[in-house]
Order: sequence, then C-alpha cells, then structure tokens
Amino acid sequence: MPAWFYILRLRSGVLYPGATKNLEERYKAHTAGQGGRTTKLDPPLKLVYSESFPTFSEARKREA
Repeated sequence: MPAWFYILRLRSGVLYPGATKNLEERYKAHTAGQGGRTTKLDPPLKLVYSESFPTFSEARKREA
C-alpha cells in the first residue's frame, strides 16, 4: 500500500508537512480540525504538494 508525503498551506501562510497512508482521509481530518493541534488552530487552505512512496517509513523520512 502506498504512503504519502504532503504539504499544506495553512491560513497563516505557513507550510505544514506531513505523512500518511491515506491522503484523502488525512486532508479531510485536517480541514475538519481533527488532524492535529496545529491545523485545528490554523486550518489548511489547500494541499500544495504530495508525493507517493512505497512505504509509510519512506514517506516519514521525506517529511523529516
């Protein structure tokens, strides 16, 4: 199953990186204020970049 590295543009203008196994569901969680503290306080405006990887481990390495 592929995994994803992604970058969100937050309302404040900050870029927020992340990694997930399900990009669509993770983005929905962020926009609903359930994706984490940062995006609950500073909601995402849009997904600006995504890149797929064969494993979640590789996606997390890209995030780091």
